[in-house]
Amino acid sequence: MDIRNIFGEAELGRLHLKNRIFMAPLKTAFGTPDGRVTDGHLNFYKSISRGGTAAIILEPTAVLLNGKEHPKQLCIHEDRHIAELKKITEVIHSNNALVGCHLNHAGRAANPKATETPPLAPTKMTCPSSGAEAKELTDEQIQEIITAYGDATRRAVESGFDFIEVQAGHGYLISQFYSSRTNQRNDHYGDSIENRLRFAKEVFKQVNDNAGVLPLIARISGKEFVEGGLDVGDLGPLIELIEESGFAALHIGYGNVCDSPPWYFNHMALPEQPQFDILRAIRGVTDLPLIAAGRMGYPDKVQKVIGEGLADFIALGRPLLADPELPSKWESGREEEITYCGACLQGCLTNVKSGNPIGCIVNAEVGTEPLVKAGEPKKVMVVGAGPAGISAAVTLSRCGHMVTLYDQSDTPGGCFPACPQGTS
Repeated sequence: MDIRNIFGEAELGRLHLKNRIFMAPLKTAFGTPDGRVTDGHLNFYKSISRGGTAAIILEPTAVLLNGKEHPKQLCIHEDRHIAELKKITEVIHSNNALVGCHLNHAGRAANPKATETPPLAPTKMTCPSSGAEAKELTDEQIQEIITAYGDATRRAVESGFDFIEVQAGHGYLISQFYSSRTNQRNDHYGDSIENRLRFAKEVFKQVNDNAGVLPLIARISGKEFVEGGLDVGDLGPLIELIEESGFAALHIGYGNVCDSPPWYFNHMALPEQPQFDILRAIRGVTDLPLIAAGRMGYPDKVQKVIGEGLADFIALGRPLLADPELPSKWESGREEEITYCGACLQGCLTNVKSGNPIGCIVNAEVGTEPLVKAGEPKKVMVVGAGPAGISAAVTLSRCGHMVTLYDQSDTPGGCFPACPQGTS
């Protein structure tokens, strides 16, 4: 299978996609503490939408203030956020891409520095990755969150989104209710599988009731990779509920944000075979289209996943951070020009966890205004081939100018010879 075979048009529910590539939701930390959209957001999503991705799933968006995962997260819990989110949807639409709103409540993974309250969860517990101790949700608080999902969906519709994705996995609140490991309640939201599914069922109904004609996607974790955590064999009832609730697709990730972050963020050191095995197992229990996420930025892996029928679509997160034009380079056969993501998590996850906007160690332009091709290319001379001169020459060349770089030394930048000794 040629990688370019994923570039035929495709249908997903009511979505008409120009190819089979989604952008997975990435925490960007470009926002403000009160949830406003910034130029960083607009520049970031402008670059991605110009690069050939068919549909962008927006970064995790909090349905309530007490469900925020980091201080600079986008929010959708008040009507004032509609105008803010419209700024992003309009930028993405202007570049011929679709955009979906990723709704989430972090539950025990919420950040007290962002919420100014202790995290809330089905049961009193601690999130190992943050060390924060969550309080048990009251019935009144549960109803508030369920209603918030419906209100958030209405706002997403008014903000111009093309579809809705509900985070139902990865150790966040819906998953916390579903898992017997994190739900020790003995009321009508706990104990039996029927009761543990009740929260998801009521959230899905609220989303459905407010989504209108927008297609729905559910994101789940195929395996949590923690002792006693959810595994493929546990997902049947949840997937059945997702089917009954009218969702158009399943978006498959891995891990648990509190207990197995390396799997959730798909670190480079992790093996790939478990991912293939999980996709194959889920394919065997549902007819819903599958979107495969997790280090999907390599042609051979995409060919395996799509060619063997393990999934119908792929989702790229950090590979698009490293190179927003990756899809268009695949499509036009320019693989040698791609800047590949190494899944190191150093410029992306590390930045966001430290309170800084997302970055990338192989792409210094994340969040900056995309370069524009010159209307009238010029001949440009750059004098001085140090790091600044080389960078200026490369940037000017990318803008379409004809650049000549001059230096008095035959070792530009002091690191490699321009011409071997004795040659001209």
